[in-house]
Amino acid sequence: MAGIFEDVPESLTALKLEAWQAFLEAHAQVRAALASQMDIDSDLPLAWYDLLLHLVRSDSDRVRMHELADSLTLSRSALTRFIDRVEKAGLVHRESSPEDRRGTYVVLSEKGRAAFLDAAPRHLQALERHFAHHLTDEEAKTLLEAFGRVAAATRRGTVFPLVREPSIKSA
Repeated sequence: MAGIFEDVPESLTALKLEAWQAFLEAHAQVRAALASQMDIDSDLPLAWYDLLLHLVRSDSDRVRMHELADSLTLSRSALTRFIDRVEKAGLVHRESSPEDRRGTYVVLSEKGRAAFLDAAPRHLQALERHFAHHLTDEEAKTLLEAFGRVAAATRRGTVFPLVREPSIKSA
C-alpha cells in the first residue's frame, strides 16, 4: 500500500485530494436527498427533471442527443434508452436535424413543460435546503468559477492527454 502514492503528480496535493473526496461525497449526498425529496413531491424522477431542465434552458426547447449525452453523464446507448422512457411518458419527442440527417434533437413537449413547471418550485426548495443554505454567495461564486474552469478545460481537451495508467495491482 505504501507504494501507491509514490508517483502522484506534485500538483495533486493532499488538500486537492481531500477537496475531490469532499466534492464526491457532497454530490452523492445532495443528489440522493434531492432524488428522495423528488420522489415524495412529484411523479417526476430527478433524472427526468434534469433532462427537462436542459431542454427548458435551451434557446428552442430542443437539444441535440450528443450534447445531452455529454451534459447528463450518460453513454450514448444509455441516453437512447433513457430518452425512450421519457418519450414514452410523453414528456419529450425526437426530431431529425434539418442540418444533419444523422443528428437528432430531443424536444420538450407541452406535457413535459407542464411536468417541469409543476415540479420546479418544490425541487428548488429542496435545493435551497440541501445545498444553497450551506454556502455563502462568495463560496458559491468560488465553486462556480472552479468547477466552470475544470469543465471548460475538459470540454476543450486541454487537460493532460488520456493515457492508460498502470494498475495498482501491477505496481
